[in-house]
Amino acid sequence: MSYRKANINKAKQGLNYRNYLRSEHWQQVKEAVKLRDRCCQLCTSFLNLEVHHKTYKNKGNELENLGDLVLLCANCHQKVHANPEHELNPKNN
Repeated sequence: MSYRKANINKAKQGLNYRNYLRSEHWQQVKEAVKLRDRCCQLCTSFLNLEVHHKTYKNKGNELENLGDLVLLCANCHQKVHANPEHELNPKNN
């Protein structure tokens, strides 16, 4: 990884999460996941889709680690975060 790319990734990792989700980088990540998954990967809904982190270990480097992400509808996304035992809950990864 180049020095410049490493510094950009470090800056993205340093953003608070809310600001990070507003970044241009995150918009690119969301688009890539939506194109790949197309629907909620739990219930197959096409409504209210959100990109979910299965782990945060590669925050800032998601384009290189799209397997860390999955497309979920808002309802399933809430259920995943509400259930600490769910396999997609980031606390388990």
